[in-house]
Amino acid sequence: METGFSVYDFQQYLRTNHIIFAFKGVMTHDILHGIADSIKKRNIEDHTIAKRVFSIFIELAQNIHLYSADKMFSDKDNRDIGAGTITISEAPSYYELSSGNLVDTKVTTDIMNRCELINSLSPDDLKQHYKDARKKPSEGSQGGNVGFVDMARKSGNPLVVRMDTVDDVNSFFTLSVRVNK
Repeated sequence: METGFSVYDFQQYLRTNHIIFAFKGVMTHDILHGIADSIKKRNIEDHTIAKRVFSIFIELAQNIHLYSADKMFSDKDNRDIGAGTITISEAPSYYELSSGNLVDTKVTTDIMNRCELINSLSPDDLKQHYKDARKKPSEGSQGGNVGFVDMARKSGNPLVVRMDTVDDVNSFFTLSVRVNK
């Protein structure tokens, strides 16, 4: 039976792109805890870098859990849970964390504008923007609208954002964050 998908080719792709971790699916709390434990055991030598990688991973996963337009099932509290993809790759001088999930096309401009603003800020301005955002009410957000700011602050690098149109309703949102070693 020919499926058209080759696990060997996929393995080679992961190796060629230095992907040390990949997950696709529903971001339940149990899965997040299991993945988080796996990342903690990765033995990243520099404790500060390990904490940054872990923190950014959790933020990416929470964004998928809360905001993905692809809802797979309800949890025990009858809330929908988002599905998406997260990868971590390792290069000689950095780790790169990337996430991807469906979003309503109506929010793409807002997301792009927020990331553009964050990327334009100096470290001091980013710190102030973070403090200001934490004081604001969450306005329809399940978080405090500080996740993108926090990732930029912890990584010390710009957020790399991409939107791909899927259909009339959805776009695929990809966010990548680099953590220097």
